[in-house]
Amino acid sequence: MLILLVLEALIFQPDQQPNGSDNPTTRGITARSRTHGNPPGDAVLPVHSSGQQASHGGPGGAPKPDRSALEKARADIAAAEARTADYEQRLREARLKIFKNLEARRQQALQARTEAAAQARARAQEQVKAARADIEQDKQQALANLQAEAGRLASEIVRTVLRPVQAASPVGGQ
Repeated sequence: MLILLVLEALIFQPDQQPNGSDNPTTRGITARSRTHGNPPGDAVLPVHSSGQQASHGGPGGAPKPDRSALEKARADIAAAEARTADYEQRLREARLKIFKNLEARRQQALQARTEAAAQARARAQEQVKAARADIEQDKQQALANLQAEAGRLASEIVRTVLRPVQAASPVGGQ
């Protein structure tokens, strides 16, 4: 217990100045406290050498909450929630815009693929049509050649069959 009292006396030395310690931290806390409407004495609660804080009349020695500070805190919370809701809405809108852009790109790519396939199909149909025309032309030429050859063969057959027998060989003997 004696060690605690010595440590407390070394660490928490009683304030030598009327408004508490004067170091950068306490000055900053005091300045922020004053900007939020707190009176000068409430900024930092001094710790006395006995280890107790100064009481401001609240239950358990805690300071009484200031209604305006509570209202301001609630207003700050409401404003933060509104900003959060606004941020979330903008985030949803941005995600929707990104999704729509991606969908538009997919549609463009799909349309480009469809057009390319249609062009390839049209080229293939033209090639098939040209090939069929070539085949039909070859067929007609082959038929004409076949008819001409058939006529020639028929003439040759008729000539061979109807040709006068040139040297008649003796019939029946030699």
